[in-house]
Amino acid sequence: MDMNPWERRQKILEALCLRRHDTYGNLAHEFNVSRGTIRRDIVVLTCSYPIETVQGGHGGIRVAE
Repeated sequence: MDMNPWERRQKILEALCLRRHDTYGNLAHEFNVSRGTIRRDIVVLTCSYPIETVQGGHGGIRVAE
């Protein structure tokens, strides 16, 4: 089932709230979109929600403390 960007962003936010941390690759696979699409979605979400990205070996996307 294809989601529009707004629906996908809501589902990404729900997933991050439950998991607290995830990766671009995992979210891209889960939502069947590219990593670039997830990156753009995260940029939009960070404007309204306490989400941060972390680079490195244990990096990814997480809900801010």
